[in-house]
Amino acid sequence: MVYDIKAKSIKDFILFLLL
Repeated sequence: MVYDIKAKSIKDFILFLLL
């Protein structure tokens, strides 16, 4: 579960960089 949360955080961070 912790990995899932971390993966989501990384995904959101990458999307933020793309914007």
